[in-house]
Amino acid sequence: MGYNFDEQDLSRELEARRSASREDVDKVLRNEEKIKKMAKKGHLARFFEDIVLFFQLLKDFCSGKYKQVPLKTIAAIVGTLVYVLSPIDIIPDFIPGFGYLDDAGVVELCRRLIKSDIDKYRAWKESGNQKAA
Repeated sequence: MGYNFDEQDLSRELEARRSASREDVDKVLRNEEKIKKMAKKGHLARFFEDIVLFFQLLKDFCSGKYKQVPLKTIAAIVGTLVYVLSPIDIIPDFIPGFGYLDDAGVVELCRRLIKSDIDKYRAWKESGNQKAA
């Protein structure tokens, strides 16, 4: 199922959130379970595994276990998760059937933008060499 979003709108939204502060990171990590619960619904369900991987990467980065990732990728992940958490977005979350459609579009855009970094991280996790990288 494709999404008919104006990719420029979504890119601008992600770009506006591209500089993640420590407060943003803390907010996302504090709300991990809430975001995961939201991700199991409707249009976000197909991105649940990606969102779980985003959290794993973020935690491994913050703990120093995995540093082989550009800061712009961390900022894109944090910005995406803050967007998903925020009730104020392009399509309000309370609209039945459509509320999470824009969130799904932002997650998909982020996934595409950071695909190579996510693939490297996944390979690192699967290699079993999870000492500080």
